[in-house]
Amino acid sequence: MIALIVLIALAFLVMSLVPYLFESSFPNQKELDRRMADLVQRSDSLALQKEAEFHQKKAANSKYKKSKNSSSSKANREQPPIRYFEFNPNTSSEDDWKKLGLNKGQIKTIKNYLAKGGEFHKPEDLAKIYSISKEQYEDLRPYIQIPKANSEHSFKKDDWLEIEKLSKEETTKNFNLDLNTADTVSLKKLKGIGSYFSKKIIEYRDELGGFHSKEQLLEIWNFDEEKLEGIKGNIFLTEAGLSRIRINHCTAEELHKHPYIKWNQAKALIAYRVQHGAFNEVEDMKKCHLISEELCQKIKPYLEID
Repeated sequence: MIALIVLIALAFLVMSLVPYLFESSFPNQKELDRRMADLVQRSDSLALQKEAEFHQKKAANSKYKKSKNSSSSKANREQPPIRYFEFNPNTSSEDDWKKLGLNKGQIKTIKNYLAKGGEFHKPEDLAKIYSISKEQYEDLRPYIQIPKANSEHSFKKDDWLEIEKLSKEETTKNFNLDLNTADTVSLKKLKGIGSYFSKKIIEYRDELGGFHSKEQLLEIWNFDEEKLEGIKGNIFLTEAGLSRIRINHCTAEELHKHPYIKWNQAKALIAYRVQHGAFNEVEDMKKCHLISEELCQKIKPYLEID
């Protein structure tokens, strides 16, 4: 009985001490209220931030659309409206064609045709200009006025083929082109030079630092003697277009960039210069055992002593 009484007393004592022992582990009502208020405040702050971002994006999109519309309106303002009037296609000026709605390419085609002796004899002849659409011709047709002297002759059967040919390439007669400054458009005017070879010529010219001889074109893969003979009379070279390497100051890497110099030759030249001093003239490079007479003559135009 005594032991039972002691156990009951201890039980009541433990139960009375429990709230004090675990008070720090469980938050009270005030702490819960504080945490809930903090959570609500954070949620409101996040919502305000999201709303601000939404309005910023909306404003940016509105500004972009406004700028786009403004650019479009500006482009429309810069393009003059089409104005129709009676015209003779054989004598109309470039400004006349522009007012009638033709672009630069169409005007150039017509001018090239007329410059080569072509002539419009009746309104239907204008429809044979391949760059003018059917709808565009129908709009122009009521305003075409060709004097009777011109309309007595009929349009030649193959004239439209000549027009197309003239619009795609200009005649190469008396045509001279500097090979060291020409672009791909100019190169394609040369006989037998299309998009592929015009691109390859410029790529190899950039690697070399310019051409000093027309025969260097034969170093381009698949460029043969026949092709060279076909354009020799229409090309010339200026030494001003050559880029030169300062042999007494360059590095082996700079020398090796040139297609005529191999890596071991570039290193040997620099090693020779370090050991024996600066080159007095370009021909001194032949003293290096890896540089032959042939290579010296090939690379000579691209080197300079300073």
